[in-house]
Amino acid sequence: MKAVFFDLDDTLYDQLQPFSQAYHDHFALYDIPIPALYQRSRVHSDTVFHDTEAGTISVSDMHHYRIQQAMADFGYQITSTEAAAFQKSYFAYQQKITLLDDVRATLNLCYRSNITMGIITNGPSDHQRMKIKQLALQQWIPENRIFISSEQGVAKPNKKLFLKAAWDIHASPNELLYVGDSYQNDIMGAKAAGWQVIWLNRRQNVLPENQLLPDMIVEPQDSLLEKMMAILSH
Repeated sequence: MKAVFFDLDDTLYDQLQPFSQAYHDHFALYDIPIPALYQRSRVHSDTVFHDTEAGTISVSDMHHYRIQQAMADFGYQITSTEAAAFQKSYFAYQQKITLLDDVRATLNLCYRSNITMGIITNGPSDHQRMKIKQLALQQWIPENRIFISSEQGVAKPNKKLFLKAAWDIHASPNELLYVGDSYQNDIMGAKAAGWQVIWLNRRQNVLPENQLLPDMIVEPQDSLLEKMMAILSH
């Protein structure tokens, strides 16, 4: 293996944590299971993501839409003002995110093993770079190995984003590994480009039938570090 690239959100850090903190600030009186609400917000975010990339809706409108629709899925209607207040808190807590311990150990292992590392992530440039800075990822990953959809003009799961990363480091697909949490964006996109893939299935999502299969799956009880050690030992 020549290089490993990582997704950012809910891969390198636990995205549920800042979401949960913002929920408690604003919606603690509602009887909603937070992990389920978070999953619904992700679904609604994905639904309009490409519209934000195309500029047909603003990022702030997308942020309001996803939490309003997620709350509506559980029978609660919130106003745009309430959605904006939630997003403000969510953003504030995202500025305090930390790397997962297993991820930090994996990054250190790859660094010691002289494995090139990078990031491929969807999202607005400023927002994603804020999180990259907060996580201090520059310790392991140089600027020219960071591929953000809004900067590249193409988003996951389009395989062109993965092919561009491979081209930039002069690697063939079979030399590359991608680690991500989203089956649709990460596994489908990377496999379409011919990469090996580790699916971080911490939310215990169901693997779709008759679809491209990840090479490895990390369930909640598993260790990403152990999976990476096994790969590097071959």
